[in-house]
Amino acid sequence: MAKNIAFIILMALTTTIAQGSGPQSSFWDIIEEFNNCEGPTCEQIYEEKELVSEGTLPAALEKALMEVAEDQVRVWGDTILEGGYITRGETELNEVVAIYKNKKLIAYRIIYSQAAINTDSCDYDYENEETLEDCTEGRITETSIVSPDFKEYDIDGDGYANFED
Repeated sequence: MAKNIAFIILMALTTTIAQGSGPQSSFWDIIEEFNNCEGPTCEQIYEEKELVSEGTLPAALEKALMEVAEDQVRVWGDTILEGGYITRGETELNEVVAIYKNKKLIAYRIIYSQAAINTDSCDYDYENEETLEDCTEGRITETSIVSPDFKEYDIDGDGYANFED
């Protein structure tokens, strides 16, 4: 009997942990519905509105979205930065789009970037910073979807980190 209770508790904890570690289904179900919607009916239900950024967003909104962008950029160390790129400077919030369903805010789509150098484009010597002078400069840009409460976010399936010169 004690083994059965321990097993039930273990299964409940495992389920709770697994559910807590991924995106919450209700928010992500709405986003999937939005992404898969096609035709004129969608234009009546959904609306995308580009918000002006760079200091003109409400301070609290800009701060919250910048925190998301900076958290997402941390992942680059295990993804795009394992290739031939080096980032320079601060993360920039380049674009913010509010997504509405029936006039209710359901998400933000944010585009953020950092200045970067493509070290595969030159004869870069990791011990000599001067060799970066001949490398291609550009930006690494990525897009994420963010819940209105900023608690859930993930890379937009079409907006993975990409170097642009």
